[in-house]
Amino acid sequence: MAAACLATLAAAVIPAPGNAAPAVPVAHQATEMPPCPQQLLSMNPDDGSFQAYARQLVSQGNGLTRGPDGSIYASNDLAASLDKILPNGHVIKGFYQGGGTNGGTVSKDGKTLYVTETFTLDAKVLAIDTTTGEPVCGRVGRGSGVADLGRRRVVVRADGR
Repeated sequence: MAAACLATLAAAVIPAPGNAAPAVPVAHQATEMPPCPQQLLSMNPDDGSFQAYARQLVSQGNGLTRGPDGSIYASNDLAASLDKILPNGHVIKGFYQGGGTNGGTVSKDGKTLYVTETFTLDAKVLAIDTTTGEPVCGRVGRGSGVADLGRRRVVVRADGR
C-alpha cells in the first residue's frame, strides 16, 4: 500500500452523508486497506468497508480539512497546491497554487480557509477565499486565532479566538 494512502486515511474518516456515526481512527479499525493511489477513501464505521469518495487527487496529499458545506481541502507537498473536493466527490485540482501547504481549518462562516506554509524560511499562515481559491491576505498575525508555537508549528482555531 502506498504511504500517501495510509497518511490520507489516517488524517480523516469521512462518513457517508447523513451518517451521524462517530469517526473511528482507521489505524484501530482495519489491518488491510485497498490500494488507493490518488484517491480519498470513505470508511463505513459499521463494517469497516472502504469506498472511493474522490479520485484523481494529487499524489502527495498530506492534510485534509473539511468545511461546513462538506467541501474537503487536500494539501499537497509535491505539487505545491491545494485541491478542493466538493461534497459530490468532484475534484478541483490546483484550487490554490502556492508554496507547500499543510494542515488548515475553515472559518465558522465557511468563507475562509486558513492553511500553513511551513516549507519556507518564514513559516506563515495564509487566508484563502473558499469560493475563488485566491489568497485573502498573506501572513495572519496576533489576535486572529493563530498561535506560532515555534519550530515551524502553527495552531489555527476556526473560531478566531
